[in-house]
Parts: sequence; structure tokens; C-alpha cells
Amino acid sequence: MTNQRVDQSWRGDMLVSRLKPVRLRLQNGWQAAPTGSLHPSADLEAYNPNDTMFLIVLGEDRDAVTQGNLEDQANIYLQILKGGLNPIVANQARTSVERVSSFPAVQYEVRGDVSQRTVAYLHTTVEMGDNYYQVVVWTPDDMRVANSEAMRAIVQEFRDAQQ
Repeated sequence: MTNQRVDQSWRGDMLVSRLKPVRLRLQNGWQAAPTGSLHPSADLEAYNPNDTMFLIVLGEDRDAVTQGNLEDQANIYLQILKGGLNPIVANQARTSVERVSSFPAVQYEVRGDVSQRTVAYLHTTVEMGDNYYQVVVWTPDDMRVANSEAMRAIVQEFRDAQQ
């Protein structure tokens, strides 16, 4: 079974999780990625092959994480991400994003090497209901500037399934 499905409507394609109550509107150029191809336990996976951008959404029940607030959880997730980078090219920089859709969010940019290739990440932690969600978008670092706006825009398409 796949973790996601694509619902098509006159407003565009919507990537919908089968596991969590979330969805993501796929902007032009974006499409669903095969389940497990970007992350083995992602709730949503998408990519933009023309612009070499990738996105995963990972949801976690608040009861399953360490007690703390959104900021604390964002830092925990960021440390996990940075643990996979060798070396870290640029330490994290917080963006001005405070909400995704209507939900509280914390967003960081971070760059580092993965398998000897420098990658630029936009890591957003969203607090939605009883869950924390990581919305992670990445691109090769040499495409970071060109893809910056599109990366920020796709994150803003993440929403509750009821919206």
C-alpha cells in the first residue's frame, strides 16, 4: 500500500496522505514520488524533476516526542538532519516563517554534504493538532538561489486535510 494518493480537481493536483490528516497542493512541475523513494517512512513525498527539488513530510504524534514546545521540537529535528551531513557547509539560519497555512511553524535553512554532494535544505517544523510535522525540501546547493522561492512556496502548500 502506498502512503499517499493524488486527488485531481480543477484547482490542481493534491497530494494526500493515507496515514495522517494532511495534504499538499502540487504546484507546477511537482509530482508525487514513489512511496519510500525519498524516505522510508514519509507521509508525503514529492519531487520536481525539472528543477531538481525534493520534498518529504514526516508526521509524529506529540505524545511520542520529548516534552517541550514547537521551538524545542524544531531544534531536535534539526539536530537529526544535521547529523546526516558531513560536513555541515553552513550552520542553520532561521527564516522569518512563523506559520504554514494557519498553523504555528519554525523554519531553518541548512546546507551540508550528503554522499559528497552539497545540498541545501529548507526544514520546517509545523505544529498541527496532536502532531508535529517536518516539511523538508532540498535541492543541490548550486541550485539553492534559483530554487529558493519555489522551495518556500511549496512548503506553504502544506495543510490540514480539512482545509
